This record gives sequence, structure tokens and C-alpha cells, in this order.
Amino acid sequence: MRPMTAQGLCLLALLVAATSAQADQWTKTYAVSGTPELRMETGDGNLHVSRSEHREIAVRVETRNWTIGEGGLRVEERQNGDRVEVFLHFPHRVHFSFGIDRPKRVDIWVQVPRDANLDLHTADGSIELEGIRGDLRLDTSDGHVEADDVDGNVRIHTGDGHVRVRGRFDILEVRSGDGRVEATALAGSKLAAGWSLTTADGSMELVVPKDLAADVEIHTGDGHVDTDLPITIAGRWGGHDLRGRLNGGGPPLRLRSGDGSIYLRTGGTSGSL
Repeated sequence: MRPMTAQGLCLLALLVAATSAQADQWTKTYAVSGTPELRMETGDGNLHVSRSEHREIAVRVETRNWTIGEGGLRVEERQNGDRVEVFLHFPHRVHFSFGIDRPKRVDIWVQVPRDANLDLHTADGSIELEGIRGDLRLDTSDGHVEADDVDGNVRIHTGDGHVRVRGRFDILEVRSGDGRVEATALAGSKLAAGWSLTTADGSMELVVPKDLAADVEIHTGDGHVDTDLPITIAGRWGGHDLRGRLNGGGPPLRLRSGDGSIYLRTGGTSGSL
């Protein structure tokens, strides 16, 4: 028998690593009656939130090369009426690995009723959300945030990643430490309080209905300002700044980019781009 070549040994090692990859899962469903509140925190992991047709909150945690339970990922959860809290705790011990390092991954899948108040935090991972109406707080230290078909008060923060959000807003606050920001405000959106969109490094585009009323304040440290809206200019309009009133003025609409151009555009009043 011919000895196995170095290439063959490498392929065999990869096959063994793939077949020995560990997967684990944790699931729980919480019955609710009114408007539910969900608070979730995880040190690592990607959050995926969607709408459920049932009066319940369903949480599923899926891991790759993480065990759930003793010595691994620990799930702390509790429910008090319509308020549910789920915290994922990762082990702090140092682990030395020899040979092929198997990549670790955690995904948290959540379904909630259409009307729900959410407070979601991940230290390292993305947040994706669709079809929810309520008070929404989405925060990640490192990862992108994408929210579609949302309605109500939306507050988004990412330390490093892009933001894409689309919906009808009463309050809109977006902050990105490093990444582009794209926001689309649909028909019926209004400034119940001032809106603020900020990125330290990246371009920004905000699309609003034609009838949105606001006092507009736009500044970019390195980029240009572009708009197709009939803004009544207050003071000078420089290459990096714009101040004025939109549809007679209203609460402040503040757009800031440390390094990137800013585009303020109209999407009409029908809610379609």
C-alpha cells in the first residue's frame, strides 16, 4: 500500500474536523397576553427577530462548536407577566487548541407578536429584525444592524458596522461608530421628538416623505451634502453644512457624518421608494 501523501493527510484532517464539529440547541416559548417586552443580552452571537402570528415569544439558540450547559454557554432566563428576559453567558476560561481550530458561531432566532417592545444587545454579532411595531432598542458593539418593516420608536447603535432601517417612525435615533447609514421613513412618519442620525465614518442616506416637517441640521466633516427637498435655508449653506426648514419647520432633524457624504431625499407620500 502506498503511503498517504501530505495532501491526502490534510484532506483527511479537514474531513475529521468537519465531522466532529459540535452543534447544540436550546429552545423555549413564553405565552403572553398583552404587549410583550423582551430584553435580551448576549456577549457573542447574531440575533434574528421576526414576527409571529401567535401570542407568544419563541426563542431558539443554535450553536456551532459551543456546548450549551455545564462548562459551556449558559442561558439565564425569566418571565414576569408579559416581560421576558434572556441572557446568554459565555465561559471565561482560557482554552488551548492544537491542530485545526474549529470556528465557533451562535445564532439566536426570536419570534414575537407584531406589537412588542424590544431591548436587544449583543457585544459581537449582527442584529436583523423584521415586521415589529413598538419601542425598539437595538445595540451591538461589533456588527451590522438591519431592520425592515418596523413601526414606532426605533433606536439603533453599532460600534462598528453599517445600519439599514426602513419603516414608519415616530422617533428615529441611529449611531454608527464606523459604517454607512441608510434609513427610509415611510408615509405617516413624524418627528414626535427630534430625530438624530450619526456616523463617525461612512456615508449616509435618509429618505423621507414629502410632507415631513422638521428643522433640518446637516453636517459632514469630510464629504458633501445633497438633497432634493424644498428646504428653506436659514443662514449660509456651505459645502459641508445645511440648516433650514422643511415644510414650515418642526422638531430638529439632525444628520451627522465625520467622514462621508450625506444624502437627504424624498420618497413621496405613498411609502414607496
